[in-house]
Amino acid sequence: MASARLAPASPASCWHQPTAQYSQQPSPPQPVVVRHQLLWSDVVLPLNCSANEKQGGQVMSLKEDWQEINAEDWQGTSLWSTVAMALAALYVLAQHLLTADQWVFLLDHANLAIHEAGHPIVGIFSGRLAVYGGTLFQLLFPLLFVHHFWRQRHSLGFAAAWLWLGASVLNVARYMKDARSQQLPLVGGGEHDWTEIFSRWNLLASDTRIAGVFSLMGASICVAAVVWLWFRDRHDA
Repeated sequence: MASARLAPASPASCWHQPTAQYSQQPSPPQPVVVRHQLLWSDVVLPLNCSANEKQGGQVMSLKEDWQEINAEDWQGTSLWSTVAMALAALYVLAQHLLTADQWVFLLDHANLAIHEAGHPIVGIFSGRLAVYGGTLFQLLFPLLFVHHFWRQRHSLGFAAAWLWLGASVLNVARYMKDARSQQLPLVGGGEHDWTEIFSRWNLLASDTRIAGVFSLMGASICVAAVVWLWFRDRHDA
């Protein structure tokens, strides 16, 4: 008796065919993978990067920032600004090198206020180092303005800040020279900073020689500020 041989069913006949309505429905949204990143000084750093890579990114960012600032043009130069700067430098040098008081009106008043503020601020961290705080603040404060005007690319402000620094160095030299003689009036009648500092380092006998070196440094900075502004004006003309 011949048996009936069943033909294999086609795959289409084994599955339920989707309706037209179902087939037209939009496919479910695909998952979106988000890579988190950290912005650090204009450098994009992955969160899973190593500490060395982050440190390298910081160095590159500072270098790029330096290059970007240096690429910008300086502003604020003119013949009159150079003349005014030269007159101001002459006044500072004349007061410190040709007068007995060696005091620049207003500028040294500001230096004195900054100097006195430096002692208690540094004294918060170390009583022994408080004696250095006055001179430290007196020199660092003009440098902050040097950095500020350099970033702003403002020629007159940059040169004026350097002139201020030179005048501050001259003022420090004046104080150093008085370490042994102690003829200068002291604010509050306290101890003489440089008598204490030189005594700690066994340099009290060399106070005038060290003061002379600082006087030369301060005068050189004042002259350099004017010369730089003059060359800057000629370059921009």
